[in-house]
Amino acid sequence: MWQIDYNQLRIGIKIGMGQFGEVKRGLWKRKGVVQPSDVAIKNLKLRDEESNAFAQEIRAMKILRHRFLVSLYEITLDPMTNHKLLITEFMNNGDLKKWLEEQPIMPSNDVLINYALPMCLGMAHLERRNYVHRDLVCRNVLLRDQYAKISDFGMADIVEEDPYAQQKARGKLEFRWTAPKIFTAMNYTSKADVWSFGICLIEMWNKGGQPYSTMKNSKEIIEKVRQGHVHEKPTKCPQEYYTKIITPHLKKDRDERLSFQALISILKALRSNRDDMTSGIKQVEKFHKLKTYCDSENINKITVTNTVTHQAQTSSPYYIDAVANNVEQNNISLLSAMQKQIKTILNHKHNLCNDSAKASYNEYESIDSSSE
Repeated sequence: MWQIDYNQLRIGIKIGMGQFGEVKRGLWKRKGVVQPSDVAIKNLKLRDEESNAFAQEIRAMKILRHRFLVSLYEITLDPMTNHKLLITEFMNNGDLKKWLEEQPIMPSNDVLINYALPMCLGMAHLERRNYVHRDLVCRNVLLRDQYAKISDFGMADIVEEDPYAQQKARGKLEFRWTAPKIFTAMNYTSKADVWSFGICLIEMWNKGGQPYSTMKNSKEIIEKVRQGHVHEKPTKCPQEYYTKIITPHLKKDRDERLSFQALISILKALRSNRDDMTSGIKQVEKFHKLKTYCDSENINKITVTNTVTHQAQTSSPYYIDAVANNVEQNNISLLSAMQKQIKTILNHKHNLCNDSAKASYNEYESIDSSSE
């Protein structure tokens, strides 16, 4: 059953928690390969009743391989603890929810669209294979460089009509992301994932904030959703996006919801219609946060070597490059002017994002949404 030798692994620091246990970063030194691979290692402390769910995650990850689904490499056993270890690809920028919460300013619409697109491509692959994820939330979307990938397949399974199988998942419902029909019939189809994806978009334009944050408790949320309540538009979300890519997912009647395949075309159209996308993303491959130090101790040491590009959320965007090198004591006025310029940009809601947010426009142009 166990596919690799435990001694090929070097286990590092804890980087998070999964459905079944903690996740650590590690290195996998494969035979015949000089360079070890960065991997994520799930240390699974399973109760007897969780063994089936673990086997389910393994089965799903093996069957559902796709560019925008987190890849399973191998499994093994820790000889000291007898814990099962799941070896997956390492996603160096963590989960989408945490990334959103950590951004100093609201990411631009283009950045969010460029994360939504690979999410949708990954989910369309599940849809074609007749699988449902059942736990699609932003914390289960992992980021690596400029890509987002769907993870955590512990609840994923092929669509089935067996009432008992459907009922088993009830205790693990994330009610804020759950479609109306599930609260009563537990009848899972890919359209339940479509609803969850719509709530993920709400999360994204709320900068990682909880959906239905204005409602008092779970009972109120569930009742409103069952009655057909549609989540209000996030403040930062353009009306066009809310109308075209959010509300079509949140129809009470699941047959009226878009498929993931249909949404791919809409996301690509929204992206290609924005001139700032085609110009800005191509121009900026790498950029860094600008850090300035104004205290007297550091004023002579300021050296900013990276160009910081701020993209305006306007119909006619522009870009301002702030570059300062070797600012000496007699150039304090230059520093002050630069700081004022940056403050003005921020006040006008320009967007400062790190490398992990810069999805390459050209990369997605080469993607065939129907490919496996």
